[in-house]
Amino acid sequence: MPHHLAFSRIHIIEWLWKIDPDTGQPDRRTGKELYAHIKDMIAEAKPPVDVMLHRVGSSKALLARIERIHQDYLTTRRVPIIQIDTHGDAEGIGLGEDGLIWKQLLKAFTPLNQSTGLKLSVFLSACKGMWGIEMAQAMDRAPFFALMGPKRDVYPGEVVRGLRVFYRTILVERDSLRAMDRMNSVVSQDEEVFRIYNCEQLFRNIWEWYWRARRSRRSWRGSSSRS
Repeated sequence: MPHHLAFSRIHIIEWLWKIDPDTGQPDRRTGKELYAHIKDMIAEAKPPVDVMLHRVGSSKALLARIERIHQDYLTTRRVPIIQIDTHGDAEGIGLGEDGLIWKQLLKAFTPLNQSTGLKLSVFLSACKGMWGIEMAQAMDRAPFFALMGPKRDVYPGEVVRGLRVFYRTILVERDSLRAMDRMNSVVSQDEEVFRIYNCEQLFRNIWEWYWRARRSRRSWRGSSSRS
């Protein structure tokens, strides 16, 4: 897959508990922390990049924010990376019963990805965010160019530590694979916690599988006719 992520604006959407009902404690504001770190890094970025922090309190507000990001792109033509800091599981993201399943996010991201010419990058900074690959279906339009996220549950400290390295690498070097490698190396020496998935590669693989299956069927029919 290409190592280059095309972007000129970073949108961090923070959707977290004011008070977590399970712990009785407020969520760590990982989005706010990363926003501050990125602001300090931006001077090194070439070409210049903007970073914006948005706080939402519901699934409805999150979907509305994605639509506003879409309208922002149509006005400015600044291709975004969208990072969503929230909770999640294998079914989707969100807070308690006010969550979004992957199909709902698919509908929100797809129009924006189409408008950008299939350049949208999304980082789901949520537990099991990598399960968002279920949004990429062979018979549907691609909802993003690249999806990034953790394959397991993650702690807030892992998110902040890893994404600081990730953003420094992509802002300065624009190499997404190197950024993922470095992010994983500072989070764990034993496993690959964060992954990147590319929709272009999905469709390429399906095309290759299709032609491989056709060749196999032809070969089988040929051998049968000669027996």
